[in-house]
Amino acid sequence: MRRHPYIAAIAAILILLVIAAVIIWWINARQYEWTDDAFIDARTVTIGAEISGRITDVAVTDNQPVEAGAVLLRIDDSDYQASLKQAEAGVVAARADI
Repeated sequence: MRRHPYIAAIAAILILLVIAAVIIWWINARQYEWTDDAFIDARTVTIGAEISGRITDVAVTDNQPVEAGAVLLRIDDSDYQASLKQAEAGVVAARADI
C-alpha cells in the first residue's frame, strides 16, 4: 500500500493543467503572425509648439489621420493672458504719463 496516494493524483492534475494551458495558448496564439524579419512601413512626423505650457485638451486619438493645420491639442493660456493684461496695463500707465 502506498504511503502518499495523493502525490500521484496531484501530479496527474498538474500534468492535465499544463496540457490544458498549452492547448489554450495554442488556440489563441494561432491568430497572430510570427516572424523574425518583418518590418512595418510607417511615417513618423515630429511636431512641436511655438510656445510651451500645460496641455489642457487633446483633440485627436492614437493613429487618427489628421490634415495639415488641424488642431491637435490646446495649451493652457492663462499665464499668457496674465502677461498680456499686465502689458496692457503698462501701456495704459505709460500713456497716462505722457
